[in-house]
Amino acid sequence: MVILKILIFTILAFSALILILLLGFIIVPFHLRGTLTYDQKLEGAFNVGWFWGLFRLKFTSLPPKKFLTFNLARLKILSLELKPTPPEKKKRKAAQKAQKKVKKKEKKRKKKERKKVTLEKQLDKVFASAQTFSFEALGMIISSISHFVASLRIEISGQAEVGLEDPADTGIIMGLFHSVLGTFSLGNFSLQPNWEQEVVRGQASLALRIWLAEIIIIGIKTALSSSIRRIWWPLVKQKFVFSAR
Repeated sequence: MVILKILIFTILAFSALILILLLGFIIVPFHLRGTLTYDQKLEGAFNVGWFWGLFRLKFTSLPPKKFLTFNLARLKILSLELKPTPPEKKKRKAAQKAQKKVKKKEKKRKKKERKKVTLEKQLDKVFASAQTFSFEALGMIISSISHFVASLRIEISGQAEVGLEDPADTGIIMGLFHSVLGTFSLGNFSLQPNWEQEVVRGQASLALRIWLAEIIIIGIKTALSSSIRRIWWPLVKQKFVFSAR
């Protein structure tokens, strides 16, 4: 009886710990900082901190070596050197993945046959959804994407030099860069064109915040807005009616 009580208490304590961690992941934001340098080869280091820096995961790439470390406060808990996958193992994994895809497609095909879903029914659903799509819904989606990007608080600084074989392509790159300058807070990033030679080099620092609670709220508000709800609610209602029959 005592052993059973201990077992139940252990299971409850473990479940409570998992629940607290899940809530913590949602409520407490993650902070990511990183640096990238490119001059013939790409080097970088990324640091993900959580719970006000108590937990830190760091990834460092110094080709051909890659390192992964995990720190608890200032104590190093784990340090790994990530070795590249051998070519034979890559081929084996690719073959296994292809087999899984084939099996998955076969299962889907059989499932469709059992449900007897015809192409006409699928088209009817698509057209029904398209009819409920409006400019208001499109505006809501664009607004949600904008709020999502703003919630990340992306800050990028650094400098780079770019010159492509065709100067016209260099001009296109410069135009794209200036078009996203304000969206991603690239005011502290300088991109210099090189019209005379082909070159790509530079360095950059990145900082962003991932707050899952805010992202979830944005997603819920978007899904429950009247313009978006008009798209998915008829499909859900139709599915429930079909299941009831």
